[in-house]
Amino acid sequence: MGRFEELENFVHIVEAGGISAASDRQNVAKSAVSKRLRQLESRLSAELLTRTTRRLRLTDIGERVHAEAVRLIQDHRTLDDMARAAQTELRGPVRIAVPLSFGLRHVTPALNTFLQRHPELSVQADFSDRRVDLVGEGYDLALRIGELEDSSLRARRLATVRGVVVSSPAYLGHAGVPTTPAELSTHHCVRYNAGIRGRWPYTGPDGERGVVRVDGRIQSNNGDYLRDCIVSGFGIGLLPEFFLQEELRAGTLVACLEEYEWLSAGLYALFPHSLRMPLRVRALVDYLAEAFTRFNAQAPPGRDGDGA
Repeated sequence: MGRFEELENFVHIVEAGGISAASDRQNVAKSAVSKRLRQLESRLSAELLTRTTRRLRLTDIGERVHAEAVRLIQDHRTLDDMARAAQTELRGPVRIAVPLSFGLRHVTPALNTFLQRHPELSVQADFSDRRVDLVGEGYDLALRIGELEDSSLRARRLATVRGVVVSSPAYLGHAGVPTTPAELSTHHCVRYNAGIRGRWPYTGPDGERGVVRVDGRIQSNNGDYLRDCIVSGFGIGLLPEFFLQEELRAGTLVACLEEYEWLSAGLYALFPHSLRMPLRVRALVDYLAEAFTRFNAQAPPGRDGDGA
C-alpha cells in the first residue's frame, strides 16, 4: 500500500465519520480500512484518531495531518485533471518541420484550416529541406518525402507522391519527344542532386521494371527551381506531381511517357518515440492524412517505390 493511498484512506475515515462508513465508501473490507490506518499511524509514529464507543475524534496531530492530506489530494486531482485535459483538448503548441516547396504549396493551407478549427492551438512551422533532428531540436513532428533513414523515429505514411516526366513544348519541339525510357539518356535532363540523382526507375505498361541513366547540366535540391528550368526549355525532368499541376494545366509543361509509372515517393509524418503522443499532435497527423488523400487518389495502384 502506497503512502498516498494511506492518506486517502485516512481522509475517507474522517469524512465518513468512522471505519465502517469509510469501508462502504471505498467498497473495501473494514479490516483493510483499519489496517491502512494502522500503517499510516505507525509510519508517522503518531495516533491520529482517538476511538470512543460512539465516534472517532481527531487528535491534534491528526487534525494537522488531515488538513495536509486534503491539500495533497486536491493537488493530485488537479494534476490529474490537467493531464486529462491535455489529452482530450486540442490546446498548446505544436512544432513541425516541413519540406520547403511542398510545405508552402500544400501544408500551409492545411495548417491554416486546422488552426481555424482549433483556436487554442499554436503552431511553429519550420519550412526547410534540411533533415532536422526532431529530438535534439525539440520538434513534435516532421514531414518528409522519400526514403526513411532514421529508425529511431516513429513514422506514419500519409500519402504517395507520384513522379512525372515533363518538358516544355519548346524543348520537345527541337529535341524530339521521347517514346521510350531509354531515349531519355540522349536528352538534356534536369535532375535532383540528391536521392535518385541520375537514375530514374520506372515500370512499363506490361509490368517490366527498369532504370534509365540520365545526365544534364542542371542539378538542384529544390523542385521549384528545377521546374522553372524545365519550363524555360533546358530539358526534361522527373519531378513530383505536386510541383507541376498549374503548369500542366496551362500547357507550359507537357507530360512525357505517361504510359510508364515513374518513381513515386512516400509522404511521411515522423515523430519521436514516446509512451503517449499529445492529442494535439496526433490530431494534426490525422488531419494531414485526411487532407492529403488526394495524392493517394492520383497515384497509380500497386506502386509504392519509396523503399521504406
